[in-house]
Amino acid sequence: MFDVCVIGGGASGMAAAIAAAEKNSSASVVLLEKNSKLGKKLLATGNGRCNLSNSEIIDQGEVSGFFERIGLLLRTEEQGRMYPYSGKALDVNKALNLRISTLGIKVMTEFQVSKLTETFGGYLISGEKKGTIEARKVVLATGGKAAPQYGSTGDGYAILKTFGHEATRLAPGLTWLACKEYNDSLKGLRIKAKISLVLKNATLEEELGEIQFTRDGLSGICIFNLSNHVTLDHNIDFSDYQLSIDFMPDYSDDELRALIDKRSGIRNLDIKDLLLSVVPEALGIEILRRALMSDAGYLGKTADLSVMDKQRISSQIKNFCYTVSNAGGWKDAQITRGGLGCDQIHSVTKESLIKPGLFIAGELLEYAGPCGGFNLYHAWHTGLAAGRNAMEAALIEHRRNNV
Repeated sequence: MFDVCVIGGGASGMAAAIAAAEKNSSASVVLLEKNSKLGKKLLATGNGRCNLSNSEIIDQGEVSGFFERIGLLLRTEEQGRMYPYSGKALDVNKALNLRISTLGIKVMTEFQVSKLTETFGGYLISGEKKGTIEARKVVLATGGKAAPQYGSTGDGYAILKTFGHEATRLAPGLTWLACKEYNDSLKGLRIKAKISLVLKNATLEEELGEIQFTRDGLSGICIFNLSNHVTLDHNIDFSDYQLSIDFMPDYSDDELRALIDKRSGIRNLDIKDLLLSVVPEALGIEILRRALMSDAGYLGKTADLSVMDKQRISSQIKNFCYTVSNAGGWKDAQITRGGLGCDQIHSVTKESLIKPGLFIAGELLEYAGPCGGFNLYHAWHTGLAAGRNAMEAALIEHRRNNV
């Protein structure tokens, strides 16, 4: 019988296994992973660079110490994003695997857990094709449903349900948004702007950053962060949300109206060139088309523009609106929104409040942070806590049984 079994070989699972083994080097730890190798999803994070934490997180000490112990040298970049100094996610995965090997943790890959059963003195973990193993304590770190192409298919929620746990509604998080009025002639454009998420005329959140116009809709870090706040229920649909874009946030309304008025006074300037150097040409044409309410209205001269025309152009630059129609699905999502609520686990140890001896970590827990390393920090932090406390509980039980 193993002292601790960790189910799931992603970021939180590897951290849990390492923390458990570090707690007692003479105890036995086994790490189960259904993929053919550990850390498959981790290799894809941060576009292959692995944005593994953020320096703005106050309680960084334990996680930073963990990175140091496994031999990772870090660098901090803009907005506090922390990366391996080499800029390679592969190096993060290698450091984790080396530490796992050094600690003597038994790794069993291609182990698809089909059933988890409580037994006298521990748990029986059954695999679809690999038989069964026994462990005194279990850490469940199977991940959420985001990016199923890397093995995250939500298996852990079904296991938790057998023990009486209920996850809150699950939804893709940090993903792109599709819009009803979207014109795919803009695809390929990137522009810095301020963008607001509006629900029934009330602004929910604002982001400042680069917007990417893609084949499917709007993307980019600021869009991903806003997507975390698009929540549906029987009273709210996608179409109740709007995206309001300010392409010139550093200009006030009055300053922009004065600028438009000044530029329109240039003799013989074509209307289609009014926004030259302000926004990319294709976007400028779309702004003018909306403002002048005509596909051909921008073909004249700026001298032909009325005061109202110029006001509408200024308004479109400051409040370019889209109605949300859909969001990227599980394949495109970076995280899972929803999961096991904090009322079902111990806030410090991560042990189930329903089933003692079962510890839960990572994306199975209800947490949806913004882009920038916050979600991976949550994986490391909860994994370390779950692994360390699972081993502590196993040792206490072992000592009690041998008194």
